Amino acid sequence: MKKGQSGLEKKSRLAWAVCLVAIFGCDDAKREVVDRVTPHDSTAWTSRSDCESLLAERAPTSRAPRIATWNIRYFPDSIEDEQTDPDKATDVPWLACAIATLDVDILVVQELKNSEAGLEKQQELLDELNALTGGDWQLELDQCSPAEVQHPGFLFDAARVSGEAFREIPSLNPDPVCSNSISPGFGGYFRIDGGPDFHLVAVHGATGSSKTQFDKRALTTAALESVVADAYAIDPDEDIIFAGDFNTVGCEDCEPASSNEDEVDALGQTVASLEPSLALLPTSESCTRVADDMPHIDHVIAAASMSEIPGEAVVQVGGICQEIGCDRQVNWLEDAYDRLSDHCPLILDLEAVDDD
Repeated sequence: MKKGQSGLEKKSRLAWAVCLVAIFGCDDAKREVVDRVTPHDSTAWTSRSDCESLLAERAPTSRAPRIATWNIRYFPDSIEDEQTDPDKATDVPWLACAIATLDVDILVVQELKNSEAGLEKQQELLDELNALTGGDWQLELDQCSPAEVQHPGFLFDAARVSGEAFREIPSLNPDPVCSNSISPGFGGYFRIDGGPDFHLVAVHGATGSSKTQFDKRALTTAALESVVADAYAIDPDEDIIFAGDFNTVGCEDCEPASSNEDEVDALGQTVASLEPSLALLPTSESCTRVADDMPHIDHVIAAASMSEIPGEAVVQVGGICQEIGCDRQVNWLEDAYDRLSDHCPLILDLEAVDDD
């Protein structure tokens, strides 16, 4: 032992050593030591500089029309309240780089704030995206009050995409007000150059595992049927996609209790029974948010008849969830968790056709 160490420091070091020998029941120590010696590649999620370097090196490639959804936790504060420490706020240049690496035409977003700081950072994000991609990125966001709570919407490259009929969809919010717990849906009609046109609806379901919140989510799911009918009244195109954070965490207070997996299964069965029938698309990973229980709460749901979605399509879960394979969090991805989001982006490729 070094001279000058206190008895508490000695005990701490001893406990650490015992933990490493036992390697059970000491998750923090295990992560710290194992991660230090575990080789890992640089990715868009290991740091902002890694992301920017990899993006600069990437050669242009052709791809299918692509959409994605991502809950960008309480942008730009990264917390519910106003952020007072800029080093803990959303890292906007890194976020722009991460979005650019997804190489999407449209990104469905959740949890963006319309506060004064939020509006400033929204513009910064658009400027960063345009600089990185050479595109013409635009943001259409729900405008319900209050401005400082989370809002859903669409981020899209107008160089490749046209959008119209943007609107708030109150029926997807069982509450009379907007809050950080739940928000209304937000809809639009999009056309992707060289690809399909379709209705698109951003969703953010009620958060929480109480029976009250569980019942609110059931009301949101049931309302999808009327949302489809309203969309068809705007444009008769029967192609429609719902995407976002449905918050299918289960219900601890219900009798019997419902798990995350139970609620996801029920969501799939319910949307399939609606008229017209909708399909809950499968995902490449079993989680979409990084937490102790690694829940699967973000989803993409589409009209079962939508032929522009490839047969046997699988929504690719990216970000931290893909990096860790829905296993435990690792140290080299903690900055992405802190400065980007605890949620992971979901990516869906569409057919480069328009069959309607």
